[in-house]
Amino acid sequence: MRSKTATPLRPASESESLALEKVSRRGAPVDRHRARISADLRRRGVSSEFSTSICDRLAPFSEDLTPELYDAVLSGVAMAYGVHRRGVETARDTERDLAEVERLMTGFVSELRKLDETLETLAAYVSRMRSQSGADREVVH
Repeated sequence: MRSKTATPLRPASESESLALEKVSRRGAPVDRHRARISADLRRRGVSSEFSTSICDRLAPFSEDLTPELYDAVLSGVAMAYGVHRRGVETARDTERDLAEVERLMTGFVSELRKLDETLETLAAYVSRMRSQSGADREVVH
């Protein structure tokens, strides 16, 4: 039984690809299995980049799987890809929302600066009015 911790997906290196071809028990080229797996995954909505990295891992033993087990494995991969894709889309939406909030806050800061300048002008005007009227600290209406 395999361990429960997942290893990160990565495309196989050239040496791993050669080793995988040697692993094929029936002598059939692993490339044929990769092409079939890739096509089946794309039919299930998996991107070509993601399916390529999965094909390198599934090709060596895909010929040993029963049709039902093969479909189950590819369905599991397609579901995992769907979860991954939704996570990426959520991150993009969050990034877009954050940019919008940042834009709104920048506009708000600009309006606050304008208000501050206006209040400073009014304060200077009121101060001048007080000094011209001769009133000390009386309320100016």
